Amino acid sequence: DAARAALAADCGAAWTVARLAAALGLAPRTLQRRLTEAGLSFSGLCTEVRLTRSAQLLARSREPLAQVGYLSGFADQAHFTRSFKRFTAITPAAYRAQFGSPAAAPPPRAG
Repeated sequence: DAARAALAADCGAAWTVARLAAALGLAPRTLQRRLTEAGLSFSGLCTEVRLTRSAQLLARSREPLAQVGYLSGFADQAHFTRSFKRFTAITPAAYRAQFGSPAAAPPPRAG
């Protein structure tokens, strides 16, 4: 949980095992061992945290999709869309349409 919280505090950072371990006051090898014991990998944990953050942003904000991806730590929108779809089985746009709050939805277009 501490590792997730540290990663979530700055999803856009260039996290490494060494940097996360230092943030948690652990040796890198200790962090890797603990992640393995929990059935996790460092890269998998980073991706999970980034995608969770992006889902929150999609549901609660009006930020453009590319900006949501960037704020969540993805280098480009295509990578964000692929990863998000693999994680949720729907695209970021479809997720926002289905789970976004009315306040976060863009205004209707005049027809």
